[in-house]
Amino acid sequence: MGRHPGGEYPFWVVIATTTNTSTPTRASWAYVSSIRDREIDVVNLSGTPAVAARIQVRGQPNKKTLNQAQTRLYVAEDETDTVDVIDINPNDGAKQNTILETIPVVSSLLPSSLTQFTGANTNNVTLTPDGTQLYVTNGNLNTVAVVALTGKDKNDAVAGFIPTGWYPNSVSFSLDGRWAFVVNGKSPTGPNPEFCYFNGPPTYPNCFPSDEYNPQRIKAGLQSIPTATLATQFKALTAQVVTNNRISTTERGSRESLRLSPARPAASELPVRAVRRHRMPAVGMLRAARADDRAQTARAHQLVSTVYYPSLVSRESSR
Repeated sequence: MGRHPGGEYPFWVVIATTTNTSTPTRASWAYVSSIRDREIDVVNLSGTPAVAARIQVRGQPNKKTLNQAQTRLYVAEDETDTVDVIDINPNDGAKQNTILETIPVVSSLLPSSLTQFTGANTNNVTLTPDGTQLYVTNGNLNTVAVVALTGKDKNDAVAGFIPTGWYPNSVSFSLDGRWAFVVNGKSPTGPNPEFCYFNGPPTYPNCFPSDEYNPQRIKAGLQSIPTATLATQFKALTAQVVTNNRISTTERGSRESLRLSPARPAASELPVRAVRRHRMPAVGMLRAARADDRAQTARAHQLVSTVYYPSLVSRESSR
């Protein structure tokens, strides 16, 4: 960013072309997300590029999008779980390059006791083709928040949530807006039958040549979502997001007498004694599986799932 301080760790950029009707002049601008300095750097691209302004934001600015008129910039911000609405219209005088509104995109999903906490990794925002809604991906919650826009840059709020695969980080729409497409960046790694281990002991294979080391087995996914009836499904879809993230799980009494909601319990929510009691035999079976066939390995992985997710046992046994 030249002689100016700031602008470190630039992450995302969008280009806008605006017209100042009082001059009249047209100019092109680059809006750059500076994650480390928590600012949007405004670069004038007309002539020699130069930083014209720095817009300070509270969160870490990630991906951004413009409205069709290129007068509003919507910024997804991690650490605060929000979307900032920024005025970039040169005809708005002193309001240009200022934040008009900050929209929370996670807090409505949480009980009041948790709204003080952030970290949903709000990482991308996309405007629907008709300009009436924002679709915001929250990577750490595996969800898309749908924000209804009033058109007045105030009182915009989440209308509902859509469950996704693992770690959504982008949304795009078909030209007619009837389909939304979500990119999920991760997936379960699957079994590791040879116990491949990077930087492990010499006796452990790393499995790089065969692409079987766990991180190499992760695959991205594309999720297709019809939008025509989404509004009527928001209540059910939001409830599914709550269940998936175990937001309804509560703890009463001492840590050794956890009480879980009907939502499926996570490993970290089980009593520590139970994990210690069952985990070692499962690991032992996994080690023994190195000398056995893949069926034995699959059985060992099934046991691990049984240990950490007891509610799955009844489903498996009833089949």
